[in-house]
Amino acid sequence: MTVVFLSDIPWAGLHQRPQHIVLALAKRWRVLWVEPTTLLKRSYVRPVRVTENVFVMTVPVIPSNHRFKAVEGIARPLGRVPLVRRLFTLVQHALLLGVLKRLEMDPKDIGFVVENFRMMDVVKKFQPGFVLFDYIDNAFGFSRMSEHAENAWQRTVEDSDMIVVTSPALERQVRRVRTGDVFCVGNGVEFKFFAGGGTRERPSDLPPGGPVVGYIGAVSRWLDYDLLRFACGSMEDVRFVFIGPVDTRVRGTVRTLSRLPNVSFLGFRNYQVLPEYLACCDACIIPFLRNELTAAVNPVKLYEYSAQGKPTVVTDFSEDLGAFGDAVSIARTKEEFVSLIRTALGLPAGEGLRARLVDFARRNDWDSKTSVIVNLIQQKLSAQRHAS
Repeated sequence: MTVVFLSDIPWAGLHQRPQHIVLALAKRWRVLWVEPTTLLKRSYVRPVRVTENVFVMTVPVIPSNHRFKAVEGIARPLGRVPLVRRLFTLVQHALLLGVLKRLEMDPKDIGFVVENFRMMDVVKKFQPGFVLFDYIDNAFGFSRMSEHAENAWQRTVEDSDMIVVTSPALERQVRRVRTGDVFCVGNGVEFKFFAGGGTRERPSDLPPGGPVVGYIGAVSRWLDYDLLRFACGSMEDVRFVFIGPVDTRVRGTVRTLSRLPNVSFLGFRNYQVLPEYLACCDACIIPFLRNELTAAVNPVKLYEYSAQGKPTVVTDFSEDLGAFGDAVSIARTKEEFVSLIRTALGLPAGEGLRARLVDFARRNDWDSKTSVIVNLIQQKLSAQRHAS
């Protein structure tokens, strides 16, 4: 069997949940990762093998939620035209069939893991052994969703054999449409990789001085920049370091914030070196706004921070934060955010909290999370064999 993974991010982007799931699937089946064409990024007209049993291909999509307003301004009206949507589906289907043939993968012996629900019409053109919808972020939280995209989301929820969600908030959302076969499998961490801290050599591009408060992840619209300006301006003796790609829509804000002498935005760094940067942090932050998107977030970065025992201060962005216990310190005001960072920086190195954080991360290793998803698929396939 071949597992076709319909992704809405590039394989070479931030290495997070989707890639970990695919690597787990690839231990049992061949996996074809199907990603959308991205402006200014390499497209794979022919499939490329990126690791053992994992191949990547690219298909054109209608980019209804694009970081460039001009592209989004063109795409949204196009997406409203049924004929255009059908044309894109036909092209996607033809390209997928061509790649399956090239790789000698039987299109009659495939299953789908769907994260890009806008491609569900392509799934309908096959008779897959299973369809698993991995719902990892609130689709309605990024921007106003078009009617046809909302319909695609609802069809995906209704028609998938299984749905996996990353947070209780997403489960509540899905259960308004569907009653059964919804499983909550949160995010995790590659524990040994992060706990080891890499070479523990200080990266050369990390600014000198300290103490260091770190943030690892996308720098986008869901960060609370007013809070960050207050915190960074109030703690001139602390160096704030942000590691992750900067969304074009917030570049002006980031440029203004980076003028503060104790603030550094380092941009995207390869997944393989993240433990080395994290090892140089004395505390970490998750400064999210509280909105429809973040209310359903299960932050991967929290597990990565915890693997190295880094005390973490978060904003009160979700009702589900209580599930993390003392793995986080929750700030409800700007002043409390600063106060909790000061407290985190003052914790003795041997504090019992560090051991609890490491244990929390160990219990949320990606191996345990992805094994649940693999087992769900195996159970579905086994039930089909017994029924036939």
